[in-house]
Amino acid sequence: MDLGNKILNLRKTNGYSQEELADKLSVTRQTISKWELNETSPDIKQAMELSKIFKVSLDELTNNDIKDILTEKISNTERLAGLTMKIIKAFTIIIIIFILIFGVYKIITGSTYAWFIGAKYDLKCTLDDKEYHYIIEYGDDNIQEKQNPYIEIYPKYKIKKLERQNDSSYLGGLIDISKYIYFDDFIEAVFGYFEQNNGTCDLSGI
Repeated sequence: MDLGNKILNLRKTNGYSQEELADKLSVTRQTISKWELNETSPDIKQAMELSKIFKVSLDELTNNDIKDILTEKISNTERLAGLTMKIIKAFTIIIIIFILIFGVYKIITGSTYAWFIGAKYDLKCTLDDKEYHYIIEYGDDNIQEKQNPYIEIYPKYKIKKLERQNDSSYLGGLIDISKYIYFDDFIEAVFGYFEQNNGTCDLSGI
C-alpha cells in the first residue's frame, strides 16, 4: 500500500476528518488531501507526527516511502553538485585555452610588449651603475595597422612624449631613440640592448 492510501486508511480508522488531522499537524486540509492523493508527501518531521497520532511506527506508516524520498533528494543534490563541478572544470579549461592562444598570438606577432594596456609608462633601466629613467606616453588616437606573415594585423601605438627624469643618464647615448616612432618598437629595442649588455630594465604602467 502506498503512503497516500496508508494515511487515508489510518485517518479513517482513527476517526479523523481531513480538517481535524490538518489541525493536529498545523497544516491545511488541502495538504492532507494532496498526501492522500499521492500528489505530495509529508516531510520526515510530519511523518513522525503522523505516526504518533496514529500510534504506529514510522516504518509501518511509510513502508520506507520517506526513506526513498530522502534518498532521491540526496541523489538529486549529488547530481547537481557533480554538474556544477563539470561546469567549473569546463570554464577553467576555456580560460586556460584562451591564455595559451593569447600567448601564442603574441609570440607569432613578435610584439612582446604590445599587450601592455594604458597610455603612460615608467621605464627604468640600469647599466654599468648608471640609471636611465624615462616617462613614456603614447596616444590611442595614433594607431597604425601593420601586416604580418602569420597574423594579418595588429595595432601599433605612436609615442607622444619621451621624458627623461631627474638626473638620470641620457638613453640616446646608447640607442638612437629618434628613429623609433612606435611604442612597442622602442621598448623592444631598449630591452634588447640592455639584455645584450647585461643590464636590466623595468616597465610599469602609471
